[in-house]
Amino acid sequence: MAVVLENSYLNTNSNVTTLDVTSVAVPTSSNRAIYVRIGSVTTAVDDGEFATAVAWDVAGVDEAFTLLGEAQNEQSTVAIWRLTAPTEQTAIVTVTYNSTDATDLGTVVRVEVLSGVDQGTPEDSWQTPSEGTGSPQTHTVNTASGDYCMDLVCQRDTAQDNDFVENGPGTEDFNNQFDEIDVAGATFVATGSTVAFGWTTPFTDDWAMAGVSINPSTSTIVTRVFRSRR
Repeated sequence: MAVVLENSYLNTNSNVTTLDVTSVAVPTSSNRAIYVRIGSVTTAVDDGEFATAVAWDVAGVDEAFTLLGEAQNEQSTVAIWRLTAPTEQTAIVTVTYNSTDATDLGTVVRVEVLSGVDQGTPEDSWQTPSEGTGSPQTHTVNTASGDYCMDLVCQRDTAQDNDFVENGPGTEDFNNQFDEIDVAGATFVATGSTVAFGWTTPFTDDWAMAGVSINPSTSTIVTRVFRSRR
């Protein structure tokens, strides 16, 4: 079974402690999951300010996401969260930050509803996010043929002109400039054991980049045949 993107959503804000992504629809589908990619830019350098929780339908079922990993390089932070088997409904994904310092120059949240995700081992091992200055931005993810891979790159953009260009094997699925932050992401169905995501930008600012390889479900349908006795 292949991983399928069912729905996607995006929201931005700044100087907040919570951010809601509304009207997220999780349809009836097998082996479903929600992935959330978060990029933020802080005023302070390496202040350890991150999103501290992500929840599905806080006012109702209140299902908590699992943090896959996060990183901060100077002012740029990236994080990826995941929830397997979310309740099938249309509701709100709520991101909570530990203070307004985590978002004071902007935060971008991308939500993706997937089906066909392996529920026992949703991802391959987390790879330490990449960090650097200037261009290009690259990040390698260990994967396997048929895995659904996604990345996330974040960089402060004082010029506010959104110049990220996808420069790897992925297909850009969002590229957003808000306040003084640029955040972009791409997806790619792997054909080998590793995938190297890449972006370019004319900026010389520090950046952070993360990615994950999502495993397709290996479940099969068993058909039982009953024969009548004579």
